[in-house]
Order: sequence, then C-alpha cells, then structure tokens
Amino acid sequence: MSTSVGRTVEAVQLLLKIRRTGVPTSTPEALDLLAKLARRLGVGETGARRMQYAAALHDAGMARVEDEIVLGDTALDMDERDEVERHVEQGVDLMAPLLPDDATIDIMRHHHERFDGTGYPTGLKGQEIPLGARLLAVIDAWFSLTRQRPFRAGMSPVAALAEITSHTGSQFDPQVVREFKAVLVTDNLLGSDPQKTGPHAN
Repeated sequence: MSTSVGRTVEAVQLLLKIRRTGVPTSTPEALDLLAKLARRLGVGETGARRMQYAAALHDAGMARVEDEIVLGDTALDMDERDEVERHVEQGVDLMAPLLPDDATIDIMRHHHERFDGTGYPTGLKGQEIPLGARLLAVIDAWFSLTRQRPFRAGMSPVAALAEITSHTGSQFDPQVVREFKAVLVTDNLLGSDPQKTGPHAN
C-alpha cells in the first residue's frame, strides 16, 4: 500500500471513529449557526463552506488523546496539557488527505489561538488569526459550554453566552462575539432574557 493511500485509509478510519463518538460542531444545528455567523461577518459561500468543513473535523486529533485526559474532571498536569495541545497539529496531519485546501487547514490549525496572543499552537494575535478560526473558536466554545458532559451539566444558553462574553478581547474576537449574540437573539436561542449576557454584552 502506498504512503498516500495508507494515509487516506487512516484518515477515513479516524473520521468514522469521531463520527461514532460525536463532534458537537458537526451537527446540523452547529453548521447552520456557523453559516449564519459567517454571513453576518461578510464571509462568502466558499468561505462559509470551508468553516463548516473545518468545524466538522477540527478536533480529529482528540481521538488520539487518552480518554482519561479528555473525560477527566481534574486539572491537567503539564504533560497532559502538552498532549491536548498537540491534538491540533495531529488532527491536521491525520486528516490532511481529506482536507480541500490550505485555507481549511489554517482554520483547523488556529482555532485554539486567543485574540490576545496567548493561545496555541503559534500564538497568533488579533487579526493575525484567520477569520474562520476566530468564528470557529466562538462556536466551539458555545457547544462545549452548553453540551451535557459526564462530569457536569451543560450551561443554559444565557449562562454560556455570559461566559463567552466575559472572555471577549482576551480569548475571543469582540466583533465575532457581538455578531454571534445577534444571531442567537435573531434565532431566539437565548430564551426570554437575552440581555443577561455578562459584563461585555454591550
């Protein structure tokens, strides 16, 4: 078996594995929310499709991280944190045969960067971070916070948005958060009290 065919087979096997375990940002609800946010920020259809593709595959590398680390409810030690942070490059490398272009790869690679430059894997800051990655960071956080986990209940939509807005300007792009809130309000996803969204809501 050639190297390229072997890598493609491995990528497909990994894709089947993450499909079985579930990826919150690959659901129709998540992909629709991402497309609406992309449109509000002036991203074209091609760009929106790239973001949706990246959203479905961006955490593929986590399938290689030990379950005890992924599902644990205690603070990670340095080695465990290094393993988690390596999942980004591992995922890009493993899924490369299935990725359509470099722009999609960049979205996947940089979705854990932080707006203030303290993220990983390369410490990009502000507008240096690809727009798709900045959008995916917010969507990823939203579904991570609202999703039921074995060790904790999911947050309410209002509480989750409050948590995200509290990290505006540090972890998240303020413009992306502002437009994300507008999408949630328009789609009535915050319930009856959308104003209670944290100190940076305005």
